[in-house]
Amino acid sequence: MGSHRPVAEVDASEGTAGREPPPAGAEEVAPPVAPSRGAVRNPVVAAARVAHVVSLAGAAPLIVWFNRDQWFFGDEWAFFAHRMSGWGRVLFEPHNEHWSTAPILLYRAVYSAVGLRSYLPYVAVLVVLHVAAAHLLWRVMNRAGVAPLVSMGLAAVFAVLGSGAENLLWAFQIGFVGAVAAGLLHLLLVDHAGPFGRRDRLAWLVAVAGLLFSGISVTMTATSGLVVLLRRGVKDAVATVAPPAAVYLVWLATVGRDGLGSHDPTLVGTLDVPEYLWTGLTSALERASGIPGGGAVIVVLVLAWLLRQRAVVRAPGATPTAMAAGSVVLFVVLAVGRTGLGAEQATSGRYVYIAAALVLPAVGAMLSEGARGLPSRQVAAAAVLIPVLIHNVGVLRAESRREAGREAGIRSRLLGAAELAESAPALAATQPEPMFSPNVTMELLRRLDTEGALPAGRVTEADVLAAATYVQVGLADAPPPGGGAVPSVGAAVDDRGCLLVGPLGAAPVDVRFAEPSAIPLRAPGGGDVTVALHSGTQPGLTGEPRTLRLRAGVTEWLVVTRAGNVTVAAPSGAIELCGVRTG
Repeated sequence: MGSHRPVAEVDASEGTAGREPPPAGAEEVAPPVAPSRGAVRNPVVAAARVAHVVSLAGAAPLIVWFNRDQWFFGDEWAFFAHRMSGWGRVLFEPHNEHWSTAPILLYRAVYSAVGLRSYLPYVAVLVVLHVAAAHLLWRVMNRAGVAPLVSMGLAAVFAVLGSGAENLLWAFQIGFVGAVAAGLLHLLLVDHAGPFGRRDRLAWLVAVAGLLFSGISVTMTATSGLVVLLRRGVKDAVATVAPPAAVYLVWLATVGRDGLGSHDPTLVGTLDVPEYLWTGLTSALERASGIPGGGAVIVVLVLAWLLRQRAVVRAPGATPTAMAAGSVVLFVVLAVGRTGLGAEQATSGRYVYIAAALVLPAVGAMLSEGARGLPSRQVAAAAVLIPVLIHNVGVLRAESRREAGREAGIRSRLLGAAELAESAPALAATQPEPMFSPNVTMELLRRLDTEGALPAGRVTEADVLAAATYVQVGLADAPPPGGGAVPSVGAAVDDRGCLLVGPLGAAPVDVRFAEPSAIPLRAPGGGDVTVALHSGTQPGLTGEPRTLRLRAGVTEWLVVTRAGNVTVAAPSGAIELCGVRTG
């Protein structure tokens, strides 16, 4: 096996001179419109190159700007809680089902520099990986013969892919974005004619590096294998995927199997794979294009166009076909483990991003077929993408505002909880943000505060109340030891010290706790109870209500570990509240 570069290879900066002829019996196809060495002076090619660079240079600061008000969220806290120290198994244990060594190391590096004082350094890593993925996608499309202006336009759309905003507005998604970037680089290395050589061996290292980012690399490596299968045959395809597959299987057998239980496949769920696949593909293209109902139409058009490509074997045009097939592999693999979550889960922005990277080369090749010849046709084909680009920027902007609003509340609550972690003598619970960030505990916040990792700034009484509602109020099956003074209410109670709260009884009542205590609650038919804390220093300031669920007919204890007033309401049915006095 030689290590030289085959003359017939077509690179992003090379043309079609020396391209190998199609196999015997194959239909002759028009040469791809990839820029050649001699075509660099072509004004259309030159303009497309400049526009591509400008689009990436504009997309990077735009994404950073849209992330300016984002903060740490969800799975990121699992890294900070469990993955910031140690060099053994902790680096290789799966996060959910994903091999996440690379994201863990990247988070460690940024944390060692800035702690949690700013989110933007984490975003910077994400943006670098994403811009690299957009550029590599552009190179893939050029090599596959997509018209220069079309490949430029599609890469620009991908660079600001608002329909895949989850991967652009959450730094934790470096796992998926890094896997896509590594997968596209791997594909570029193996997408050539001629014998297996040095490039292919380098590709093994790239594929293994991709595996360290997330399980999405399995799909990306399989896609590269399909490309090699079409271009160079079974032997080279097996040689391309076998070493990374062996590495992945060793990891899966020794460490990764611990994550397989996060999504248990079922027989009934497996029968829903076609629905999951169709929903994922059509949703990805509909959301990326911004055309209501257009996803199904685009899928059918691309499929019809691909079926007409009878001469792609051994030619660069095999790449769009193999990548489109890779998008099918993506949703089938996802469906096997996740159909239990419902087909709507396939519409997630994180999967739209990956599907777009796999399908856009086929879309570009289809558009290029109608753009061959006059430069004006390329301009017209690229112009079609302008409203798509504008749509995605608008979606990215709207999603950034929505996420920023949610994460601002999380940030305030967690910083308030960090203050309580130092000052509160007793707690009713340990999770200040159980819904979106369940890995955050008061002990973790104490550690982060001790390390100087938390952002400086004034914590308001409202922030403290928001946190206290979650860590100084809670339900328990029995009262804590020690009792406490009997709380009082501004309403009449019976001789047992009880009253009804809710639609069938009294209006919401303020319970005054002179010191930490607990009161029994009972909902005969089950239902919700909402609690809201009042500030002890700022009259009229009340924290955001929190809803707790009571079991039917079971007495549970409302534990309050701070002095002050608590408003108790029952929005969904009557609740018996006891252990209080009138006063």
